[in-house]
Amino acid sequence: MRVLMVAPVVALFSACAYFGHHPESSQGDSSAADPLATATASPDAISLYRDAGLIVSDAHFPFVGVVHYFAARTADSTLALVALSFANQALTFAEDGATRHARYEVVLEARQGKRVLARTANRETVRVSSSGEAMDGDARIIFQRYLTLPPGDATLIVDVRDANGANGTTVRTRLMVPRLGARSLAPPVIAYSVMPRMRLDSVPRLVVNPRDAMHAGHDSVATVYVEGYGVASGTRVLATVLDRESRVVQQDTALFAGDSIVGSATFHLPLAPLGAGRFTVSAAVLGLADTVRTPLLVQMAREARVP
Repeated sequence: MRVLMVAPVVALFSACAYFGHHPESSQGDSSAADPLATATASPDAISLYRDAGLIVSDAHFPFVGVVHYFAARTADSTLALVALSFANQALTFAEDGATRHARYEVVLEARQGKRVLARTANRETVRVSSSGEAMDGDARIIFQRYLTLPPGDATLIVDVRDANGANGTTVRTRLMVPRLGARSLAPPVIAYSVMPRMRLDSVPRLVVNPRDAMHAGHDSVATVYVEGYGVASGTRVLATVLDRESRVVQQDTALFAGDSIVGSATFHLPLAPLGAGRFTVSAAVLGLADTVRTPLLVQMAREARVP
């Protein structure tokens, strides 16, 4: 796995390699088959992502996004991790000595009616070493930001702009922010890398997969991260993969690590037994009433260039 240093809160991905630098800031920011491998989205791909519950933009600046939830420091708030993924071809790169760079801006705003719950405005830079890398249709840029929100319904407004060009778009999506108290699980997260947190006054240091999507031809496993609250260390958690007909196609168990306030388990689910298709990953603990779920999209490598 090759590493390229880029701007904070940004990671640059390709189908076969992972590039990125993810320092933690004071706000705790970081930064399948992947059908969005070009800068133009097909109707089939848009329907696929929307049916899976993901955020999908229009053709003016194509991106796919996801929102993941975790318990916050206080019971009346929830951490919402907003993650976006888009092709570097959506950006305008300029020469900068021996390298090329592009800049983009992301504004995230969560509202309840006219009340603004949280807002961040971010200007990011992506640097690559060659024009070929800048035009690589398989490369992905991942943007992530944590927001602290009250439980309940909200509207998330995502505005993304190419700072060097004319591309840009604004998307509104409804959020149903859960209350994650004691004796509960957070919904599973499909991730590229995981560094679990040990305290509620910090954040999980994750690089998530905003498309919940994997390449069956390039990726051998799907990494799934699950947090639990008020669950004793050593408690067994069951992860189940279901197909579109809700049939069980794979199961695995892991033990929670951490303490009774916040703990976590990480699964590495093999993709080979799944084949291509749309799946659901659920997580459950014996004695807890709720089962939490997230989509998992798997495509073959030959389908990777479908946006």
